[in-house]
Amino acid sequence: MPKGAKRTVQPQDIYLLLSVSDPQLSPDGKHVAYTVAWNDRESDKAQSALCVAPVEGRQRARRFTQGIRDHSPRWSPDGRYLAFVSDRGEKNQLFLAPLEGGEPRQVTKAKFGISQPAWSPDGKRVAYVARVGDYTEREERSPVEKSAPRVIRNLRYKLDGIGFFDERRLHVFTVDIESGEETQVTDGSWNDEHPSWSPDGQRIAFVSDRERERNQRHWRTDVWVVPSTGGRARKITRSKGSTSYPAFSPDGHWIAFVGHEHGDAGLAKNAHLLIVPTNGGRPPRSVSAPIDRPVVGWPLALLGRTVAWLADGRGLVFLAGDRGTQALYQAGLTNSSVSQVLGGERQIGAFALAPDGKRIIFTAAWISEPDELYSG
Repeated sequence: MPKGAKRTVQPQDIYLLLSVSDPQLSPDGKHVAYTVAWNDRESDKAQSALCVAPVEGRQRARRFTQGIRDHSPRWSPDGRYLAFVSDRGEKNQLFLAPLEGGEPRQVTKAKFGISQPAWSPDGKRVAYVARVGDYTEREERSPVEKSAPRVIRNLRYKLDGIGFFDERRLHVFTVDIESGEETQVTDGSWNDEHPSWSPDGQRIAFVSDRERERNQRHWRTDVWVVPSTGGRARKITRSKGSTSYPAFSPDGHWIAFVGHEHGDAGLAKNAHLLIVPTNGGRPPRSVSAPIDRPVVGWPLALLGRTVAWLADGRGLVFLAGDRGTQALYQAGLTNSSVSQVLGGERQIGAFALAPDGKRIIFTAAWISEPDELYSG
């Protein structure tokens, strides 16, 4: 076939496609780490690795990890290390690797694996989410246990892509990077996730379904704040709908999050970008309302950041749907103005904002092209 000629897409072309997600800028803004995923022909399974590329110049990106499924890169505050999640053991665990190269070091030893890593501002700890509870893996059960009838105790008992729920619950942990000591920060018969550190490292904001009727109203969640060493959590919102991905403002006075107030509608209603005082006391206020567009949160935010504060704390940058595409917007806190930063006939998937706010690294896909990494 002549070079540049077009042909019909074939099923086996799936093995040629690469997908880029979760871009993360280094603290000095000079490098970007990201996840590259593909479908392996030999194993017929999805695989992923981390790559690091300079933001300036023509130097090519380099593959940073060699695991089967490495993802969720997170820069240490001093920019010397990358923490990431990998299943190179039996379960997803947190690993740490120096930017200059070297063998990654396993940091966590969670029984059921971890997700959602987030560095503390001082670089000494990483917060993450892990499942806790009594549970025996299916391959470890006896024949009698495998054939026993399943007991259903809750109205919400199964979900596509996950299967049957068990008695384990998601909770927030921290791990000391040097000693490896793991501390459970939250507990209870509910799910706590999406941890976010306060600028002073003293508190962690998270989302929880700590509602008495959570098994009947499973899309209702609230933003909570807990001391980073553990202790009594404080409820910040009184939501009538869903919340996700809280983020402290640079001065620690506000918490931004994605959510709505439409009861049990779940993902069927447009989400807004909301802000609430860190100490609570006032209802959340939407800063995205002027554009009347669905703000991107869970589950698409699993592919990378979709909301970020400006360095001066006077506004936020966020992703929102726009007539079948996803565009990047900026909203101020003191007025009702919202402006589009990046748009067009493309699907912007995730972004990273430079420390000085002058550059945005983002992933984007067109109808005929998979996700790639761009600078704007």
